[in-house]
Amino acid sequence: SNNDRVKLAHFDYGSGKDSSGGTSVAPYFTMGLRTPNSVLGNYSTVEGYNNTASGFASHAEGQNNIASGTFSHVEGFYNIASGYASHAEN
Repeated sequence: SNNDRVKLAHFDYGSGKDSSGGTSVAPYFTMGLRTPNSVLGNYSTVEGYNNTASGFASHAEGQNNIASGTFSHVEGFYNIASGYASHAEN
């Protein structure tokens, strides 16, 4: 049934980590599935499966990646970008 389907693309506003390390309400985008119960980064983008974009304006794409730094970007499989404006890929 339609009630059993998982949303594969989601644009929304939510309370997440802001640029100063505090929290505020801002938009975020998900195409695929975020890591369940992960911290949400304001203005973050996730594409793929089981990714976390917890940094402010962070971007994670691929599978099982973590973009936790402010303005960080990670792509590929099992990578972490944790520093300010950091990038990791494989």
